[in-house]
Amino acid sequence: MQRVIFRLSGVFIILLLVLCSGVADVCFGGFLAEDSVRFATYWNLLEIGEAKAAQDSAMTMGGEGHGCAEQMANFLLAWRASTGGDYASVPVYVELGVPAELTDYALWLRADALNHAGHDPLAVPYWTQLAEDSGSVLCADALLNLTDYAFDKGLLDDCLSYSEAFLRQHRTDTDDRQHVKFVRAQALAILGRHIEAVDGLWDAYSEAPLSGEASRVRTLLDNYPQRYGFMPRRENPEESAREYAMAEQHKQYALGLERAEQELKTIQPQRTDEVLRYFKGRFEEALSHRRECVETLQAFLHSFPQSDYRYKALYYLGRAAYLTDQDAVAIPALTEAGNQTADAEIAGKALDLLGALYLDRNRPTDAVTTYQQWDTVSKGTSSSVDCLWKLGRALWEAGRWHDAEAAWKRLYDLDTSSDYAPAALYWCARAAANSGEKQGAARKFALLESRFPYSYNAIIAPKVDSVVVEDTPLACPSLDDLWETGGPHCKKLAMLSAMRISDLALRELPLAMKELPEADGLPWWKAQHLLWQGKRMAAWRVQLTELGTYLRTAGPRPTAFTALAYPLDFDPDIVRLAKQYNLDPYFVFGLICQESHFEEGIVSPAGATGLMQLMPKTAYTEARSLGISFATKRLRDPDYNLRIGMAHLARLFSDFNRDTVLILAAYNAGPSAAQSWVAEYGKHERDEFIEHIPYRETRMYVKRNIEHAAAYRRLYPDVVTNLQAAEPQVPPAPPKKARATYGVHKRRAH
Repeated sequence: MQRVIFRLSGVFIILLLVLCSGVADVCFGGFLAEDSVRFATYWNLLEIGEAKAAQDSAMTMGGEGHGCAEQMANFLLAWRASTGGDYASVPVYVELGVPAELTDYALWLRADALNHAGHDPLAVPYWTQLAEDSGSVLCADALLNLTDYAFDKGLLDDCLSYSEAFLRQHRTDTDDRQHVKFVRAQALAILGRHIEAVDGLWDAYSEAPLSGEASRVRTLLDNYPQRYGFMPRRENPEESAREYAMAEQHKQYALGLERAEQELKTIQPQRTDEVLRYFKGRFEEALSHRRECVETLQAFLHSFPQSDYRYKALYYLGRAAYLTDQDAVAIPALTEAGNQTADAEIAGKALDLLGALYLDRNRPTDAVTTYQQWDTVSKGTSSSVDCLWKLGRALWEAGRWHDAEAAWKRLYDLDTSSDYAPAALYWCARAAANSGEKQGAARKFALLESRFPYSYNAIIAPKVDSVVVEDTPLACPSLDDLWETGGPHCKKLAMLSAMRISDLALRELPLAMKELPEADGLPWWKAQHLLWQGKRMAAWRVQLTELGTYLRTAGPRPTAFTALAYPLDFDPDIVRLAKQYNLDPYFVFGLICQESHFEEGIVSPAGATGLMQLMPKTAYTEARSLGISFATKRLRDPDYNLRIGMAHLARLFSDFNRDTVLILAAYNAGPSAAQSWVAEYGKHERDEFIEHIPYRETRMYVKRNIEHAAAYRRLYPDVVTNLQAAEPQVPPAPPKKARATYGVHKRRAH
């Protein structure tokens, strides 16, 4: 294939380099950094619709910079041809030469192209080569394809061999494992090995009992006598237990409960119903059918006092009884579950819940004793951080300031970079202040502001003079760092990232992280690839869950890091409406950041829609008060959503006397819930009040919004100017019959 010379004007090259500056900033360094800029040019041309220019730019790579650029371009064009359905061009580009590090992907592209062209037998040698490379992420895919191919062609012995290799080597993807087990069982059935086949079908079924593949397995079992002339055995208790455990694991509670109730109606006389009775109660608790759960599990414990499920049943019985105010049932159940030594995990969960019950019943001394017992059980486990946090809270409620400070200091020392670290420092300082140790409290507040200056706790803490903020750099390895210091998967990740082939790079990332476990900043590459795919919300979740410490600390960050955390979309409209209702625009930016992260079309599982995540009933009420028409689908429109959302927010500001903590609580959990919390905990100081909010989601929501608002104020000081100091403009009250209906408030949640 002849290469075509393609020249860009000097002005256009400068524009493209500006567009690529974010990549260059992350990937500063050697040859891969240079190549990444060239490949960014390719993608930018595609984005503006210049497909021919993009192709030509890729074809001219090589001859400058690193010698691998030309081979990487060949690979990129082969991959683009494959994803675009141009399978005939795939082998042409591959034969021009691709990087040796990407040989497995090149084999896969060849095999996939042949498969789509209907030449499966020609694809088999490539799949076979991949199947023999156990270090490749494509090994499992190759073995799965070979299993299906061998079964379709009637090569049943080969099918069994490939399926055995797959199941031996690949143990994570439940759907693929179930499929391979199903195909394997069918091969055994055709070979007349019926006992093995039936065992295999039940094994396949229990791998994921609520999947579409599982329903096909059950159909085959039901039709097995007619098809093969052999009567299959019934599901045994161990398989039944596994079936329901998988339903529990995948949170398919409603389907699990439905199936358990059906089976209990048709249960065979010779079969014990122990498994069904336990899981019926477990699923009832998960679905908040708590009174039914109490009845079911009490009967279960009476009928099966020596059951292996006893301590789990006691825990869920205690939980259901606690949340229905049946303390006489809850306390003995949780106490027994917490005292046993057979299941440490359940013991810890039971003690955790029992401590919460005691605190909720204003029995802090009993809570302290319970959490101290949990502290003994949890030492050296992942739950020890939760235990120390709650032990400190119980000691605080009991007025034991020195002991509370000691518990929180242990928590901080356990991991000074954990999400708990800022809170532990803050409450250490508060406990010290309550003990009269003013200087010690000041030192701890100073340490908090120095190490975690952007955290919720530092924002609400009293300011200390002359604090020097520490730098906590996010050490995100550059592409050339990955190439030079990592193993084969890091090298693949580096090349694929330079080419911006995100689908493949994200497959390599988990294995690259195992090769470089000390590289704390490596998850940023996951966020970066999700951004390149246009999945900003998913990228933000990576930032929150895997890089949260770096949102609360200071120091160098990749170019896109701050923009991803705190986008500034729709800012003129938000500022204009904020001025109209005399709302703090930074507060509004922070709220929208938390609610939707500025994804205008997002809809929550509960039905909250759009930028400000408005529930349709609430939005309908506000629309009527504003005198505008309402349609749920219009909530996806940013202008419409902001107009109604700001009016709703202004109403909350008026109803809650501009108390931002209560406004946030009401926005998340409903005004009635916020009002009930004021009645119950309103005498506490604001930091304590927030910790008393019973809903963890709302508690974290309030804290994160305080962080967000402060971040927007710090990062974008010039966005908002000339705000009026008038009272907020409140929309007319909605007609009484059209008032929004908020969810019934439940007093406690754990």
